[in-house]
Amino acid sequence: MRISHSAKDTYTTCAYSYFLKYMWKLRPTQLRSPLAFGDAIDTGLNHLLETRDLAKAKFEFDIRWNTYREKDVAYSKSDLDEFLVEDDPGNTWLSLLRRGNILLEEFNEQIMPRIKDVVKVQLDQTAQNDMGDELVIKTDFICVWEDGRRILFDNKTSSMKYAEDSVRVSPQLAIYYETLKAEYSLDCAGYIVIPKRINKIKTPRVKIEVIIDNIDPETTAKTLESYDEVLRQIKAANFIQNKQSCISVFGKCDFYNYCHQGDLAGLIEKKEK
Repeated sequence: MRISHSAKDTYTTCAYSYFLKYMWKLRPTQLRSPLAFGDAIDTGLNHLLETRDLAKAKFEFDIRWNTYREKDVAYSKSDLDEFLVEDDPGNTWLSLLRRGNILLEEFNEQIMPRIKDVVKVQLDQTAQNDMGDELVIKTDFICVWEDGRRILFDNKTSSMKYAEDSVRVSPQLAIYYETLKAEYSLDCAGYIVIPKRINKIKTPRVKIEVIIDNIDPETTAKTLESYDEVLRQIKAANFIQNKQSCISVFGKCDFYNYCHQGDLAGLIEKKEK
């Protein structure tokens, strides 16, 4: 089997939603704005890390974000910074375009000078367990930090402040670090947390948070166990619906209408490339 961190999380949250997403390959026709914007800002950050060329990074972000201009994207009120679009009031797409450029400028100002060397950008590889199952590893970059440590970093855009122990107890970083530490001589892991909200007057426009820590061995052990258990349940075809997860702080599950009303409207089958 082949599984990713997000797929495992989907199964853990609701096994039936995993079935619909990864077995039936259903996807919502409407994209959530955090996914679309996250994809575009990742494109810009990757180019910035690879080239240290801010103008190039902003250009690549603009191109990528422009691909979402005509797509069906579900925006939220928090996506709109009115002061960024005084020339075009209410234009959420344009607001996020300008927000993205500001975030790249601040990353270049606050983070890039602290990176002595970029070892790898946008890791995309797999690792196998003893049963031949493949774990998909996708993380943002590995670098030599200002103090000489080799650190596995994951970039996060967030509207909330991350806890001080968020790296230490992160299942995602635990599995990635455990898998990659020998190959890349890693010393520790970290999050670079980029706030979504832009300061209108204060500088810096956003205050980027860097959290670096060792991974808790207990977190690693529990994470490995959870992967084994999820793989076991999937192989046993256990896809029971968890009705407690139908509505969360992020809204309704993508498959809510189908599960509750048998309505496939708003869903489309993902075509394999």
